[in-house]
Amino acid sequence: MKKKKQGGFTLVEVIVSLLILLTTAAGIFASFTAAQNYVLRSKRRIAAVNFARQKLEELRPYVRQDTWTNSTSGANFLYAPESSSQLYSEPFSFSSTWTGLLNYTVTNTVNTASRMVSITANWTEPD
Repeated sequence: MKKKKQGGFTLVEVIVSLLILLTTAAGIFASFTAAQNYVLRSKRRIAAVNFARQKLEELRPYVRQDTWTNSTSGANFLYAPESSSQLYSEPFSFSSTWTGLLNYTVTNTVNTASRMVSITANWTEPD
């Protein structure tokens, strides 16, 4: 008598193929999660740059020598003695869970009609 060869997969073949499939799925999931985190960090960076740009536009009318006595928040607004710097800080927030600090330095230079303004945005990434 001839035995018929049965067509099908052995248990070992099924387990190996499941392991390969699970490893591939885990890699795809990890890549997707990393991409989401990268996009969220990028959104925060863009928001911080926009806050800094907005502050720079707000300070623009006050950095020329002919406007040094003008003020929007007191007599010493953007005041720094000649050849020195003055540091200012303001908090900013993008949402209730993400806040930061906007630091800007105003530097008066000798014999120039303008001031140099440097803006830095600092924040802590939420977990």
